[in-house]
This record gives sequence, C-alpha cells and structure tokens, in this order.
Amino acid sequence: MSLSEINMIGLSIITSLGGAGLILFAFSSWLGKVWANRILESEKNKYVLEMESIKTDNQNFINALSVSNSSYIESRKVFTIERIQAIKLLWEEVITIRDNRPSAMTFLDILTFEEYGQIHGNTKLKFFDEELSSEKIAGNTNSNVDKVRPFIDEKAFAYFWSYRALVGRLSFYVQQIRKNGKPKKTWHEDNGILQILQPILESTEIERFKNDKWGTIILFGYIETALANHLKELASGADLAKESLGHSLTLYESAFKLRKIQEEENS
Repeated sequence: MSLSEINMIGLSIITSLGGAGLILFAFSSWLGKVWANRILESEKNKYVLEMESIKTDNQNFINALSVSNSSYIESRKVFTIERIQAIKLLWEEVITIRDNRPSAMTFLDILTFEEYGQIHGNTKLKFFDEELSSEKIAGNTNSNVDKVRPFIDEKAFAYFWSYRALVGRLSFYVQQIRKNGKPKKTWHEDNGILQILQPILESTEIERFKNDKWGTIILFGYIETALANHLKELASGADLAKESLGHSLTLYESAFKLRKIQEEENS
C-alpha cells in the first residue's frame, strides 16, 4: 500500500466522522501534549531534586574536609609549640648531665690502660668514692625528659637515653677500678658501653671508636653534636612539613574524586 493510499484512507475516515472527527483528533493531540509536558515536568523535577540532593551531600562532604583540614592545622600548631618546649627541655637536661659528669671519668683519658691500677686504693683519690657512689650516680641520671617524650621522636630520645646511660656506665667502670683494681678490658671494649652505643652509632662509628680509642670527652662531644643536629631538624619542622604535605595531598585527591563524580553525573 502506497503512502498516497494511506493518506486517502485517513482522509476518508476523518471525512466520514465529519466535524466530530476533527474535534476528536484535535483533542487527542492536545491531550497528548498535556501528558507529554506533565511527564517531562515530572522527570525534570525528579532530576532537579536528585541534583540538589547530590549537591547538598557534596557540599557537606566538602565542609567536612574543610573542618578536618582546619582542625589538623590547629593541632599541628599546638604540637609544634609543645615540641619546641620538649626540645629545649631535652637539651637543657643534656647540658645538666654534661656539667655534672663525675670528674673521676677524666682519668680514663689521662691515664693509659696499663696505668688504670693507680686509681685503685689511692688515698689521694678518696673523693672518687663519694663522686661515684650509687646515690650520686642516680642523682646525676634522673630526668624529666620522659614527660615530654610524646613530642620528640624516638631517635632524639635514644640519643638522650644513651648519653645519660653512658655517664652511669663509665662511672660504674671507674668505681670498679677503685674497688677491684685494673680491669681485664679497656672501657672501649666494655660490653655494657658497647650496648649503650649500638642504638645511636653505626657499626662503622663503633669500630672507629674502638680502634682509635676515643677519649670520654671525644665520645660525649660526638654524641652531643649528633643530638644537636637532630634536634635542629626537629625544630625546623621538616618531618611535620612532610606529614602536612601528605595530608594536603589526601584532601586534594578526595576533592578531585568528588569533582569527577559530579562531572559524570552531569554528563
């Protein structure tokens, strides 16, 4: 059947219906448009509501990120202030221990290992006994640094602990010479001292210490310098800057993912 034939049939039907057919046809067209518009409006409203909900959720998420970032920055400020105070306290404690080191230890630098026996039983060195008493040693190694340990890293605390423990061990070493005479090993080979140095010195540094027979003043100065340099790094906030950068990158990645979701939903 050709198109012209179909048109003729349709025209015949409308003609047969007369005026009523024209009215019915017009009404049907109007009703179809009304329903079409209503359906479109309904879908449009539904789409608008969904978009508003998504925007609200996204904005809430962005606000949460902003609050989190602000809280993080404020907490870093507080932590930095506490850290600076902790660094000052730790260094003050090191200086106090240094200034109160028993003078008896200097004989380990003045005398050769073969001459250590001269300390034993020497009545002129009786002041050693009081200086090297357990009570005196314990008093020299007491510290408040444990109170601020959360604000400094473990490396700084290891330096401090080793420095303090080294004073006690060397004091004990000289004390034993006073009581028992010349020891079997030089203090550079003392197991207790080597164990104290292991957490803070590399194996190559310990070998140099043993082979070159560092003096006590050199050893303490070496540790003081290493600790001071490390505390400078902590005070500069280099590690906190790295942590803050990681936090910022995490927030950026979250915001980037959010934008991608929005673009996909809008497309």
